[in-house]
Amino acid sequence: MGEAKWGPCDGKDAPEEPFQCATLDVPRDYAEPNGDTISLALVRLPASGKRRGVVLTNPGGPGGSGFDFVVSAGESLSQSLDLGDYDLIGFDPRGVDRSGGIRCLSDEVMEKYLYVDSTPDTPEEQLLYDEAEDIFETECKKTYGQTLGVYSTINIAHDMDLIRRSMRQDTIHYIGISYGTYLGGVYATTYPDNIESMFFDAPFDPQGDTVEQQYLTQIRGFEEAFNSWSLWCESDTACAFHSSDVGARWDQLLERLDAQSVITESGRAVNNAVMEEATTQSMYARSLWPIFAAALADAEKGIGEGLLRLADSYNGRNEDGTFSSINQSNPVIRCASGFGKDPPEDAAALIAELQKVAPRFSKDVSEDDFDGNTCDDLLPDAPLYEISYSGAAPIVVVGGVNDPATPIRWAEEMVANLGTNARLVRFNGEGHSQLMVSDCVDRIASDMFSVDQLLPDNNTTCEPDPLIDAPDFWSDLPALGPDETRLDPSILGPLVGLDPTDSYAEYRAFRGTAQAAYASYKMSMGVAGFRPTDSTATGATDSPVFFERGANEVVYFPLDERSLRESQLLQPSGPVPVGHTLVILAYLPR
Repeated sequence: MGEAKWGPCDGKDAPEEPFQCATLDVPRDYAEPNGDTISLALVRLPASGKRRGVVLTNPGGPGGSGFDFVVSAGESLSQSLDLGDYDLIGFDPRGVDRSGGIRCLSDEVMEKYLYVDSTPDTPEEQLLYDEAEDIFETECKKTYGQTLGVYSTINIAHDMDLIRRSMRQDTIHYIGISYGTYLGGVYATTYPDNIESMFFDAPFDPQGDTVEQQYLTQIRGFEEAFNSWSLWCESDTACAFHSSDVGARWDQLLERLDAQSVITESGRAVNNAVMEEATTQSMYARSLWPIFAAALADAEKGIGEGLLRLADSYNGRNEDGTFSSINQSNPVIRCASGFGKDPPEDAAALIAELQKVAPRFSKDVSEDDFDGNTCDDLLPDAPLYEISYSGAAPIVVVGGVNDPATPIRWAEEMVANLGTNARLVRFNGEGHSQLMVSDCVDRIASDMFSVDQLLPDNNTTCEPDPLIDAPDFWSDLPALGPDETRLDPSILGPLVGLDPTDSYAEYRAFRGTAQAAYASYKMSMGVAGFRPTDSTATGATDSPVFFERGANEVVYFPLDERSLRESQLLQPSGPVPVGHTLVILAYLPR
């Protein structure tokens, strides 16, 4: 359909250089290639030197924004995987956000039905539950009619090939995460000669599942992740929700929130549905476990902001009350792609099995939930496109042994469907998706994208990265003063983006301004023999200062109250007390 014309990005929240943006018109319906079009939004991080090729990406969902993924994580991904010789490309798939995002419901209606109690106890709750039950399907069909089928995975794969052509590339490299792995598999099956290499992280492979597996696979994964979180919290007294029986404590809080919601300072209600969504979100990454525990402990005290923040993140709700399109594009793409779950022959037997393997995550399931295919009201009878690749290009598939959302079975099955040039890598840790989390996984990806295309042995195993210990000189740093409070690094680290496998950090809440904090630390660090490496350092509210003593180096980084409020790190939403500056002291091994 033409060549993508790259230039500066514009519009609200447009990324700045080095990012570039483009749009590409693609057929709305490939059965009518000369008919109406959809405009795809593309973003790229250009190669730092002579371009060796392009790497397309998809972060999953379905319905995740590939545009946002590259803008937020592209530079880190390029550095971690040594992709400087490539253009890194993100795009919003058809029906997602900037690419004609599916909007069957307004933001106001989404807000009204976002956290409906699935076990209504009052006439008001019952009315809301009844209204919400089929409003999405009804409004989608009213708005989009018979065109919903054009948002299928195979059409997104066709769009990918037009992106390749628009960039004048004979072949592409590809990184797919979660659903993005299935999309990559569909592309490889459809265009086997147009790929150079592919890297699949946390594979989703719906083909071949029995009816029982359609319902059991993910729900079992999340239950097992919840059990792992509970065991961690029971064994670590630093866990804010610590108890001899964390599961029972969770049950009690859920029952309390079902009976009476907690009201946040902004007036939003935090009920049992919010807590359940926050729970699901928190199982996706081990780094969220301490944050989730603290949010639960706060909710017991009547502070619901932490749970709401986790639940909103899961549902694509922005702080201003607007929504990304993922909650609406996800079911449409799933159903258009044939991902609907079929009704079981024996619903009672399936419920018994669900409650056996996942008692918490299936506690509200009833036989009424199995009345027909889950896509019957939206897009019945859409076919599932099956992966079958036998091309020459290498594909590496990374599956997490403890991945709650895409359990290892799907990774094993996907490798079998991808032929002899596919390699399976097992990650023996917690969480969903391991790129930029595991150094081992990053090295394997970097090797595959290298000129030599080095591949791992099949069934290679990656272990979780070890934590960075405090250096020997750390005890020489200034002790806590009367105006300081030590904060939990397991909570602050993920919130500010410091990985404990990459650095050792300490977090202090300083009562006062950022300028006062820097003056205090400059003096006390000087007493300990540490001097700023830059004589012009001022300790500005958002600028790091490097302190050195011989070969020892400490990074001092302040966040003032304004920055903390913008980042939702101030209480009650976050862990930092009002009226304080957050001071981060970090050691980064060289």
